Amino acid sequence: MATTTDAPGARATVRYLPTSPYKIRQVLDLVRGLPVDDAIRLLQLSPKGASDDILKLLDSAIANAEHNRAIPAEELYLAQAWCDEGPTRKSGQPRARGRYFRVRKRSSHMTIVLARFDADELAERRRREESTGRGASNSGRLTTRPLNLMMATRAKRAGSTSRRGSTQTPLRGRSSAG
Repeated sequence: MATTTDAPGARATVRYLPTSPYKIRQVLDLVRGLPVDDAIRLLQLSPKGASDDILKLLDSAIANAEHNRAIPAEELYLAQAWCDEGPTRKSGQPRARGRYFRVRKRSSHMTIVLARFDADELAERRRREESTGRGASNSGRLTTRPLNLMMATRAKRAGSTSRRGSTQTPLRGRSSAG
């Protein structure tokens, strides 16, 4: 049973990513089938290291949908997401008594396919968001992509200040006074 991806949407692919497919698939299973804004929030809060690579690829797929197909981000969800195994670099680690242990550096190829919600599902989402007060803005769009939130979260993780010059409190365990 083959599935086609001819439905309106977008796709993005990254190849030769130097992360094991096993680690990436754990995070992809969390976001598969979610709306784009929920997937972005989940990836920002995920403690897994692979979530940064997936978030970057998801942003690329969203940009592809907005630029190439003129589909707003709030009308998209993750229809398909998969990770295949790439080439494995093999090296060795010398051990005691003349032994030699094999070290395998795995790589992966990751693909994300975004699809547009159906018309009735889209109308239901708009109705639900307007009733909760998070509704459509003046331009008629539901919500903008939380890019500023993503940048602030990354800056907070790095322990730096945001671009606007406002100072943030340092993270626990990092004291500025020595």
